[in-house]
Amino acid sequence: MTETKRKRKTFSTQSAVPSGAALSKNSVKIIKASKQVEAIKVQGNKAFGGGSFVAPSEGAGNFKQFYGTGIPALDITLTGTVGNAFCAGKFSGITGDYGTGKTTLGVLIARSVQAQGGITAFFDTEKTLSEDRIISLGLDPSRVIYAQEPAIENICAQIEFLLEKFGDTPGLIFWDTLASSSSLSDKGRKPGEEIIARHAKILAVGCRRIVGALAISNTALIMCNQLKHGGLGKLFVSEREKDAGLGGKAFQFHSSHILKLDNPKRVWRTKEKIDDGFSVLATITKSKTGSKRRQCRLVFDTRRDVPQYSAARSALLTLEFWKVIPKPGRYAYQLGGNKLTELKFIDKYESDSIFQRDVNSILEEAYAT
Repeated sequence: MTETKRKRKTFSTQSAVPSGAALSKNSVKIIKASKQVEAIKVQGNKAFGGGSFVAPSEGAGNFKQFYGTGIPALDITLTGTVGNAFCAGKFSGITGDYGTGKTTLGVLIARSVQAQGGITAFFDTEKTLSEDRIISLGLDPSRVIYAQEPAIENICAQIEFLLEKFGDTPGLIFWDTLASSSSLSDKGRKPGEEIIARHAKILAVGCRRIVGALAISNTALIMCNQLKHGGLGKLFVSEREKDAGLGGKAFQFHSSHILKLDNPKRVWRTKEKIDDGFSVLATITKSKTGSKRRQCRLVFDTRRDVPQYSAARSALLTLEFWKVIPKPGRYAYQLGGNKLTELKFIDKYESDSIFQRDVNSILEEAYAT
């Protein structure tokens, strides 16, 4: 688990006052106010319980710990640093149409959490995550909790329970998806009679219940949602929206990041023409960490289920997408004075840790500029 390195400006009430010099009226007021703040915190914590009033540096609103995705190009796009993607103690969102890699990305994030001794829980309302898929993508099923609850009200209650039981252990709770979740209020209703606005309200109440426990945990909560495209009359779509999904404003309001996956394309090994999976365009539609790059291209390998291959191919496509490396020929890339074919780049990235580090450094520099 990596800690964010942020420079914090510190204030001293006496740093501007020379030794032995008389304090100005303003300095006296500052010292008095600082002492008053400390006294209020002490009295308040006695009255309302320890931790009720803290310094800003100890507040739950700070970004504490991050978990990576195993795909450095995406980590860098989100935060500028390899291994830092989704933050513990925060809500995050992943949206996209069916088949754009939302669940696969969730499993890759879970790999990062498990690598740090953590626990993962999947609320699979779509019923698409099998044990074979979990194992093939490198997860330890003995540290995976598979939750089968479909109703939003009960899912929120179960998330509260899990946050309490996870404690300080690194954790990931992945809700896949909001659009496939039902409500207890739907019981007895015929198909098409569901009240979507009521679903959104229930989710908003549930998020408010969760936010406090989540903020003090080392667990990242990622809510996944399908987007529905179309004109008026399509489910979840209003006249003023190009795309929308179950969740209303709560999904956007509570999320520190929202990542949209779309524009899927088949990819294959250039010469052998062997299908290797698909690529998607990842777009950050909301970020509270000030992401400078808003898009990158990801590759999900559906043929071999090797995350390292996905990382290599994603790095190459993102370097090309960001126009960092020129492509002199149809199959050759110019990098560090060397001309590499697509396959050589991928094989070198997978096998050579120094080359991988250099490529990731190029991506980080490109992000910064």
